[in-house]
Amino acid sequence: MLVNRVVTRLPIILSLTLLLPQLAPAKRLAPVKVDPVIYEGISYVAPNDDGRQGYIEAWNVGTNKRLWEVTLFTNRIDPNLEEDVQWVFIKALNIHDGRLTVTSENGQTYQVDVNTKTITQSDSRSCHRREPFVMCPTQSKRP
Repeated sequence: MLVNRVVTRLPIILSLTLLLPQLAPAKRLAPVKVDPVIYEGISYVAPNDDGRQGYIEAWNVGTNKRLWEVTLFTNRIDPNLEEDVQWVFIKALNIHDGRLTVTSENGQTYQVDVNTKTITQSDSRSCHRREPFVMCPTQSKRP
């Protein structure tokens, strides 16, 4: 009698076991902490507080006032997938001759002229807004 109950419930138990991993929420690890870069009295930081966009801020080291913010890329989110696993963050900042190099987690590299705030994308991949999960320079500048 007990064996019959187990055998009849076995397909249900198997189905639930296979479905449980799909029902568990997907979570990504926290983004890496990106050290600020200081150049000619200005600190350039990547706050990494929003995985839907990658942006940098420029701060005056002497006054600790924010000078400007530039959004480098936006990350399109597929509403049918868990959002946080689609986020992309900035992983590195470097500066050389007035050009800030910004590298994202997925390998995209952006150059920002710190005087004009002009953004160029160094990665050879094309940037098409219709393709999901492709990040594109937005040229958004905020004072």
